[in-house]
Amino acid sequence: MLVLALVLAPSAALAEGGALAEEAALAEGGALAEEAALAQGATRITASLDALEVGLGEHVVLMVSVEHLSGSSVVWPTHLALGPSIEERGREVLAVSQTGERQVSRVAFTLAVYERSVAHIPPIAFTLQHFGGERESLQTQELAIAVRSSVDPKDAELKPSRAPADAPIRDWNLLIGAAGGLLFLVLFGLVLRARRRPRAEVPKTRVASTALPHEEALAALDAVEASGRLDGEELKSVFHEMSEIMRAYLGRRFDFPALDQTSSEVRSRLRSCPGNHEWGDAMNTWLGRCDLVKYAGADVDADEARTALYSARVLIERTKEAALAQERPAEVARA
Repeated sequence: MLVLALVLAPSAALAEGGALAEEAALAEGGALAEEAALAQGATRITASLDALEVGLGEHVVLMVSVEHLSGSSVVWPTHLALGPSIEERGREVLAVSQTGERQVSRVAFTLAVYERSVAHIPPIAFTLQHFGGERESLQTQELAIAVRSSVDPKDAELKPSRAPADAPIRDWNLLIGAAGGLLFLVLFGLVLRARRRPRAEVPKTRVASTALPHEEALAALDAVEASGRLDGEELKSVFHEMSEIMRAYLGRRFDFPALDQTSSEVRSRLRSCPGNHEWGDAMNTWLGRCDLVKYAGADVDADEARTALYSARVLIERTKEAALAQERPAEVARA
């Protein structure tokens, strides 16, 4: 038995050593292959986030680096295809660095997430323009991210219900007497009104706001957020107010009485508005969700209310830019 153990021990050590040597050789070979590929003109793409967890509406920076041959240039997209729950809030194209025959182009995208269901930042597509005019389509890898709730866990706990209050004992004689006195006052008032000469009513005029439509709407949404009602229990009234703010904005922005129209009439009118193909579906979805809360009593929580407010801001920015882009050519033509 001792002899067998002595024979097996060196064999196991040799096998383990061989496996380690093979792994080291593979790693070294992979590194050499990558260096050779880069030397021949291959492109290396890296992407990273400055935070792996963010709160609703908070900003996160996506850094993208592209290492390529000198003489090529990276063409970043003018608009990122991030989906309806992620919004680009800004970008900074950094200076290109040079190392031998290779360059590194970098850009920092500032993003905001508006849905807790978001688990990944989608790939960013871009184009590499080579020296000879050839264009190569590339993209980054998908990046995982976690979105925190904006509701404090302590506030999310169930609170004990209050004990029922004792019903007050009513004095019916007092109520009957009060009702009789009220009826007498109403009749007396009607008699006096009939004897008085009617006065001509002065029509009420609506004072026009001096603020631009988007400024007025964004200020109203800021007031809703600052009121603290997004974390309260009366969320139906919050959705009603946000819907009225959006309707008033659309009416001023596109010159139609949105506050006096039904939801179907508003949607029909928006189809002919400038840039509707860019924001029309998202706007209809947002207005439809508000209607479900207002009229159908749909259940909502603080996170959904906050998401609706952030989405309203994004929609206002989109419609503002679309309307301004439509107005600029008209102003140039008039000039």
